[in-house]
Amino acid sequence: MTERIERQVFATPRAAEYFELRNLQAQTGQPARRFPEVILKELVDNALDAAETAGVQPEVSVEAVEHPDGLRLGVGDNGPGMPPDLVAKVLDFSVLVSDKANYRSPSRGQQGNALKTVLGIPFAIGSAQPVVVEACGVRHEVRAGIDPAGELRIDHQQRPVPARPGTVVTVGLVDTPQLVWTLERVDVGRWTRGYALVNPHASIGYLAHDGDGGDRETYKSTAGDGWRKPLPTDPTSAWWYDEAALGRLVFAHVGVARRGGDDLPLGAFVRSFAGLTSTTKAKTVCARLDGVRWLSDFEADPAAVATLLAAMQAASRPPKPSVLGRVDEQHYRSCFGDWYGVRRFWFKRVSTTHEAVPWVVEVAVAETERPGELYYAVNYSPTFGDPLARLPLAAGEVFTTGAESFLRQVDAYPDGGNHRAAAIHVICPALQFLDRGKTTLEVPR
Repeated sequence: MTERIERQVFATPRAAEYFELRNLQAQTGQPARRFPEVILKELVDNALDAAETAGVQPEVSVEAVEHPDGLRLGVGDNGPGMPPDLVAKVLDFSVLVSDKANYRSPSRGQQGNALKTVLGIPFAIGSAQPVVVEACGVRHEVRAGIDPAGELRIDHQQRPVPARPGTVVTVGLVDTPQLVWTLERVDVGRWTRGYALVNPHASIGYLAHDGDGGDRETYKSTAGDGWRKPLPTDPTSAWWYDEAALGRLVFAHVGVARRGGDDLPLGAFVRSFAGLTSTTKAKTVCARLDGVRWLSDFEADPAAVATLLAAMQAASRPPKPSVLGRVDEQHYRSCFGDWYGVRRFWFKRVSTTHEAVPWVVEVAVAETERPGELYYAVNYSPTFGDPLARLPLAAGEVFTTGAESFLRQVDAYPDGGNHRAAAIHVICPALQFLDRGKTTLEVPR
C-alpha cells in the first residue's frame, strides 16, 4: 500500500521581492554593482521632498565613508523629521507606502518603494549591518531580511537620542567576494553635482573620505526670491489624468476608507485639484454625479469615474507649462563654469503641451576648459541614464534616436576626456516610463 502525505499549502510573503538580489535589480532597474548609487539617489530624493513639503529651503548633506570592510552612506536633511509611526509603516512590507504613487504631478522619484528597497539591499548583498534612521529624537536600527522559506524577519531596535532637525539615514554595505564597494564606484561628487545642477534652491554638500583623506564640497543655493518649482504639496490638475489614472487615485482613497480611514466626501476630493478649489466649481462638478456623495460610492459604479473626470476638466483649464518651473540658463552656465570652466555655452528650453499635458525640456551644452560631465535629470532629480533614449531626434542632416547618440553625432558628448559638458532636464507631471528603473520615458515626438 502506497503511503500518502497531506501537503501543506504555504503562503510565501511578497516581501521577498525586496530582499532577493534578482528582484531588487528588477525593481530598481540597476545591476547590483550600482546599488550604492540607488541608495544615494533614493535618500536624496526623499530628503529634498521632506524639506519642500515642510516649506523650508532644502539643506541636504551626503556622506560616504570607505573603510576596510566596505562602505557607509549617510544622507541628512532639514525637514520635519520622520516620525516613529512612519518608520513603522515603512517596515510593513505587505503594502506600498507612498504619497506619490497615485498622483500625477512633476514629482521626484515616483517608485513609491524607496525606503523598502534601501532596507532590502544590505540583506540582499550579504551585509548584516543595520539601516539606521535618526529623527524626532529616536534612533531606529533596522535589520530586515527573509529566512530560507521567504518569511520576513525584522529586528527593529529603538532608543532615544538628542532631538535635532530633520532625518538622517545611514546604510552600511559590506564587501563581498563578488562586490567591493569603493568611493570611486559610487562617485558621490558627481551625483551631488547632479542634484545641485537641477535644484538651484537647495544647498547640497557632500563629504567622501577613506583612511587616506577625502573630498568635501558644498553647493549653495543660487535661486532668487521669485524662483519656484512645483512642491509635493501643490494641487494636481484633472487635465493630467486619464480615466485609468483617476480611477487608481479614487480607489486608493476608497481602500483607505475600507481599512478604517476617512471616507472622503466627493466635494472635498474635487476641491483638492488645481482650478477647482472654489466651492462653486466643486458643486458644479458634483451635480454631474447623481448618487455619489462619498468616494466609496464609486464602488457601486466604477464607470462614473469617467463622468467625474469629464466634469472636472470642463470646470477647469489645462495648466500652462510655466507651472512646471524651470532651471535658469544662468544657473547651468555658472555650475559648468565653476566645475569645468566655460569657453562657449549653448542653452535651449522648449515648453509645449501634448494632449493637455505640459512638458518642459532644458538642454545646456558647453565647450569647457577641463573635461566635463553629462547629466540627465527628470523632474529635478538626476537619472541613471538617458530619459530620451527611445525618442527619434533630427536636426539638419543628423537623424538618430536618443539624446546620447545625438550629442555624439554633433560633437557635444562629454566622454570624460574631451572638453565638453552637457545637461538634459525633462519636466512633466504625467510621465510614462518604459523601464523598471524609471529612467527611459515615452515622450511624444
